[in-house]
Amino acid sequence: MARIAAVLEFAFPFPSPSQNPFIRPLFVAVVSVALSLTSGCQEATEPEVQRSADARNAVYLIEGARVTLVNGAAEAPAAAGSSSQVITRIWDEPVQTDLNGDGVDDAVLILTHSTGGSGTFYYLAAAIASVDGYSGTAGQLLGDRIEPIAIDVRDGKVSVRFMVRGVGESFTAPPTVMKTRDFMYDSEVQDAVDDAGDAGGNGQLVDVAHDFEGEADPDSMTLGMYTWTWVETTYNNDMI
Repeated sequence: MARIAAVLEFAFPFPSPSQNPFIRPLFVAVVSVALSLTSGCQEATEPEVQRSADARNAVYLIEGARVTLVNGAAEAPAAAGSSSQVITRIWDEPVQTDLNGDGVDDAVLILTHSTGGSGTFYYLAAAIASVDGYSGTAGQLLGDRIEPIAIDVRDGKVSVRFMVRGVGESFTAPPTVMKTRDFMYDSEVQDAVDDAGDAGGNGQLVDVAHDFEGEADPDSMTLGMYTWTWVETTYNNDMI
């Protein structure tokens, strides 16, 4: 402030702010407001990065809502003035593994998310580590009232094993059908947009599809694998 005042005093053709007791207070106030506005503009352009010391205290996205965990859990009202609580917790312990190949262990974890009704939804998420801490990704829905068994990571592939109910079974019945879903971390896939309109940049865990329609292995596919039925023969002179 002193440096700015000195420069401006030198340029004044009339008594400087320091020499005139009536001008100086107004001058200082104007300069202070200008500096505050400039500082505010600079802060607004800086991207917001929310990181934490570990995965149990990171920020995740669940169905577009930002969830900030504290010691592995978060609670918030289901609606304004509602007594029901939305409760999010980490199931078991996060699995430490390097997802993005930077030599630093990230974390893969399952989040349970109860919205105040009868359902308890399970999501797979990751917390990506950097020198500044951990930043959570968007959760991938695994199911409602499932029974998680384990998270396995091998060669960059994240496999989640859990129990589900059979087709048509009531949620009152215990889950008895084993299911496995595989995921890969993709740093190019942007997180979902949260409820504040912000989009994350941490990458995301994406499904690895198996036996999807149209998939074929050219090394194992042969003509003999299909039963052929003769229809007709056409010669090059258009005779049949």
